Amino acid sequence: MYHKGKRKGDILEMVAKPLSEIPIKYICLKEQQKLITKVDQILTAKQSDPTTDTSALEAEIDKMVYELYSLTDDEIKIVEGVQRDTKLK
Repeated sequence: MYHKGKRKGDILEMVAKPLSEIPIKYICLKEQQKLITKVDQILTAKQSDPTTDTSALEAEIDKMVYELYSLTDDEIKIVEGVQRDTKLK
């Protein structure tokens, strides 16, 4: 979205056209449940202690999404590079 949104100063406006171009994969309920379970584990851990390190669970979710979209190692490097750059700002 960072590269597709409309810039208004420091603000990124989300408009229908770029949002509609995002390739969203359909996955069966069984696969959805695997992601939901990981997210629930993160939410539960953070509710108990907001400072809990959930990076391992987050990495598992990332890996699941990379596999879902059949990303190559080079594409994963690009995505992870963008994530690191965004976290630094």
